Formats: sequence, structure tokens, C-alpha cells
Amino acid sequence: MQVESGIDWSVSGGSNLLTGSETRLRLGVANCTEVLIDVPSYVGSLNGPHPSGFNNVVVSAKRQLPIPFGFDMSATAGLGFPSGYYKISGRGYQPYIQAPWSHDLPYGWSAAGMFTVTWFPSQSEKDPTFGPTFTLGRQFGPSANMAIEYGGNYNHQRPTHVLDTLGQWRFTNTQQLDFQAGFGLNGSSVDHFFGIGYSFRLDRLFGN
Repeated sequence: MQVESGIDWSVSGGSNLLTGSETRLRLGVANCTEVLIDVPSYVGSLNGPHPSGFNNVVVSAKRQLPIPFGFDMSATAGLGFPSGYYKISGRGYQPYIQAPWSHDLPYGWSAAGMFTVTWFPSQSEKDPTFGPTFTLGRQFGPSANMAIEYGGNYNHQRPTHVLDTLGQWRFTNTQQLDFQAGFGLNGSSVDHFFGIGYSFRLDRLFGN
């Protein structure tokens, strides 16, 4: 079992927002297979017109795939349940599929990316939404790395583009700290944001 959680501060549309705790539970249930549960987070508007409330709970399954040509790949499919405030997460059920990949490069560098498709059957203006990301990172010793990442969202509305930096420090074999800071690249994106996270893993829950 791995528990990943964090808190974000962001500025968007004239509102200061504090979101937490962004918690994901990852349970290894078989070889190369995980069940994921995204616990609802609270989005609190400190000022401005943005609404406050909880987002949805999301249940997913992830499967690690064979490694072609040195590319580490996996596939994820999940469903967002309409448990949160509709002004935060939208209306209705929201299924999605996701394809993450990564590839090691020389001298401690790596490239990674992810392509996500989310369906919003109750919101035609967002159905479907495509979310590509691309990351270029570098390892610093055995337990730390940094990266720069692009992320976008494309649907029938104006697209959003975000650029951010990431940092990770694994200070024990089963515990890690994460840092993230970034900004939007166009008017429909978040202005800027900062986040910090903590993850820990519990091994051998099912014996050896």
C-alpha cells in the first residue's frame, strides 16, 4: 500500500485557492497491477469568486505493460463518481483512460509523458477532454530528481497550457517528499501554483 498526499496553493481567475489533502491510495493487488482510490479533496477559496467544496472520489485500476524498446509503459482506467460539489468537479459520472510512459536517457536524464482522455457525458462542452503531458527530468544521486513538465487540456472550450517544475526527495526507502511550482501559459489557465506532498509505502501487507 502506498499513500500519496499533498496540499496546493494556486491563483486562478482572481481567487486564491487552497486544496488538500490531495490523497491517492495505491494498493498492489497482483503482479504489475494496482487499484487506485483518489480520496475527495477540499478546494477552499480564500478570496474571489471561485466556489469552495469537495471534488469527486475516483476509483481506478492500473496495469504495468511489457517494456518495448526500453520504454516503461502502463495503462490506467477509472471512473469518477459524482460525490463532490458540481461547481468544483462537474456533473455526472466521469470515466477516463490514461497511458503513462517513461524512458531513461544518458547521463541521468529521462523523458516521460502521459496521455489522458476523460469523458463528461453530462457536460457536452467538455466531452471528451484530452490531457497530454511531457516531462524532462534528471536524477541527482540515488534519491533525488528534478524535472520540468508541460501539461495541457483540450476540449470544445479554450485549451489550457501549464508549465511547472517538479522535485522529489526519497529520504528513506519507503518515504518521499515532493515539490511542485508552475504557472499557466495562456489566459484560460491557472495563473500560478505551488504544492508540497508526502508519500509513504507499507510493504508486505499480504506476506512475502
